[in-house]
Amino acid sequence: MKNLVRLTAAVVLTIVNLSTYAQINKQKINELLPGKRWALALYIVQSSLGADTILRVHDCANEFLEVMPNGTFLSSNLRKAGTWQIVDDSTVLFKKPSGAKLMLAKINHLTADSLAITDFAKNKDAFVQTFNKCRADDATFVDSRPEFSLLETWSVIAGAQYFRAGFAELGIARGELTLWNSLLYSYGAHVELAPWNNIYGLAAHGWIEDKRFLFGGAIGAYNDTKHIYVAFRPSLGFTAKQLLPKGYSLHLAYGYNFIIGEQRNNNINLHNISLRMRIPFSKQERKVRRFENQEYE
Repeated sequence: MKNLVRLTAAVVLTIVNLSTYAQINKQKINELLPGKRWALALYIVQSSLGADTILRVHDCANEFLEVMPNGTFLSSNLRKAGTWQIVDDSTVLFKKPSGAKLMLAKINHLTADSLAITDFAKNKDAFVQTFNKCRADDATFVDSRPEFSLLETWSVIAGAQYFRAGFAELGIARGELTLWNSLLYSYGAHVELAPWNNIYGLAAHGWIEDKRFLFGGAIGAYNDTKHIYVAFRPSLGFTAKQLLPKGYSLHLAYGYNFIIGEQRNNNINLHNISLRMRIPFSKQERKVRRFENQEYE
């Protein structure tokens, strides 16, 4: 019953504020917004076709906005603290830790216990969010979204490359395996060694694998003790990770090295065939909630 009352109040509050914005000044924002953790209650999309409630939620641990008086804030979709500032009497700019804009929020309603904001997207759709104040003993959990699993890994990369000349490869990679669609996102660094040809390379790489195919690329530098050769290598190929335990991957890929500059070495393959194994040494599975192709912890 308590949850129903919360959500009913949030619906009424949102309908009122969709039609008319309350005039809120800077003093009121500075007095009532900071120092609290706000739990999301409703997420509503308003377009020219009308308003649609995307989700209903009350979860102070995993779907919240916590605003601090020192100009920083925490959010469930940011891993580090961002910053906030009032840009006019009723608008607050929330920025990511990098300084990029996260949301320019029009504050429609603000009291000691409730908050309603509107974020206007580039396509002129309005994203309306209503919040309730979290209390110290608030363990209420309501969420209309299903939960999914995400596997985070650190892995050793080992393999070989061949075409005109052979290379051994050894490296490390960070990866996220989305278990709802089996997509693997991976990035890291590796060395490419051909001591028999006196060539040594270091590369940064990244790729995406689905159930059968992969694509990605690497950028690196090679040294033959005389010259340094910089190369960019896009690649695509096949993966057999569906046949292996979660987090492991075996793929066969073709890449082409675009050498930057005029220097060349015939033992650096332009065409490149790679057989690579990914072996995780650290795994961590966590739950995420998704809507509109986004991920939220």
